[in-house]
Amino acid sequence: MKFKTFINENKIDKIIKYAKTVSKEEFLNIAKSGKIGGETISDMLSYIDKNTKGRLNLPEIRKELEQAGFSNTFYLYKIDTKKLNIQDADIVKKDNNNFSDTKSKNPIVVGKDYFVIDGRHRSLDTKGYISAYLPADIFYNEIIKK
Repeated sequence: MKFKTFINENKIDKIIKYAKTVSKEEFLNIAKSGKIGGETISDMLSYIDKNTKGRLNLPEIRKELEQAGFSNTFYLYKIDTKKLNIQDADIVKKDNNNFSDTKSKNPIVVGKDYFVIDGRHRSLDTKGYISAYLPADIFYNEIIKK
């Protein structure tokens, strides 16, 4: 699957420049309209499904993605792993040796309140920054550093 943010490598730089010139509300409204690219919830579901070997509860994942933010649009950006909210982190740490996923370089998917929807093992295995699909509001906050 080819994601929109990869069509033009400079696209994300243009989105960042644009975000720095408008309020958060304006950015979220334009992101929701789809006029500045980004990945949709359907794109994210396909991405998660493609990169997961096990069975998924796609309706539940869709719900988590929908709760991720007003715009329902996601952008690829690097994020500090210290900010991430990783469900069952202690259990995931114990299981990390059993998952080939930890060596993957694929971006993780982050939802509301920095909750990791996909990529908990990779998140725990990475120190510093990791590539992640972020909901538009978190993406904006990371750019503006609020």
